[in-house]
Amino acid sequence: ERIPMAAIFQAPTIAEFASALRNEESVLNRSSLVSMQPGGNASPVFLMHFEDGVLYNAHIRLARKFSNDRPVLGLQAKGIDGVQEPYNCYKKIAAAYVREICGAYPDGPHHLIGICHGAPIVFEMAQQLINQDITPGVVALVMPVAPRLIQRKIKTAVLNRPLTGVPPELQKVVNAQIKAHRDYSPQPCERMITYIEADGEMNNATRANRISWSSLASAGMEVYTTTGDHKSVFTDTNLQNLATMLDTLITRYEISDGPHRTQPGLVKSDSRIMNVDSKPGHTSL
Repeated sequence: ERIPMAAIFQAPTIAEFASALRNEESVLNRSSLVSMQPGGNASPVFLMHFEDGVLYNAHIRLARKFSNDRPVLGLQAKGIDGVQEPYNCYKKIAAAYVREICGAYPDGPHHLIGICHGAPIVFEMAQQLINQDITPGVVALVMPVAPRLIQRKIKTAVLNRPLTGVPPELQKVVNAQIKAHRDYSPQPCERMITYIEADGEMNNATRANRISWSSLASAGMEVYTTTGDHKSVFTDTNLQNLATMLDTLITRYEISDGPHRTQPGLVKSDSRIMNVDSKPGHTSL
């Protein structure tokens, strides 16, 4: 019997992993949900996998930098266990994830965080929650891939291209994720979007990307700046800055009546790390 990758995250030490091996039910759990920080009574955060469908050490390191009271869970793609068939459509991927997070936490709110290629999936999940009359919590797109470039950038020739050193089951997941990226056409979302860009990547392309996403934010978009770039954001200091920012924004959501609605597509604020008492549009470093 294959051991799901989730078991490695849920039991990271040798002792914990040995215990998991003795507990067949935990090892054979095929859920996409991976508990990264158990937390307490605070509302949960869900971290989306990267473009290959896999959760990495960077995810668990980020998760463990949130406040101890907040449960943080990762979402990994179907099929990386080599048993389940992977989805190759973002709408189906999002629908499966929505079922799982609502099954695990029916009361919500569900805070959704997607980094780079994980952002469009988070965006689609927010859409589907709204369509089910469920109000999403914070919907955070962190250094997201440009929505309007998805179909243009990913060529059909990339599909089925062998990847060196990648197991066949993961190759299948990667191909499915690439197809999902290529075919996805995001629609405007009736929910405030939190957009986080990196201060090490301020250029015309990132500004165009911000404008593209704001055009899809029917209820408005708040923009924040974290430290680093796509590579250095995963250093310990920059991960801590990102976690602090996200934790602060989620706490602000919890003590208020949720995101403030603004004019369609409006970019509201540009701040590095906001204190809970800060108002949108004001910088508090």
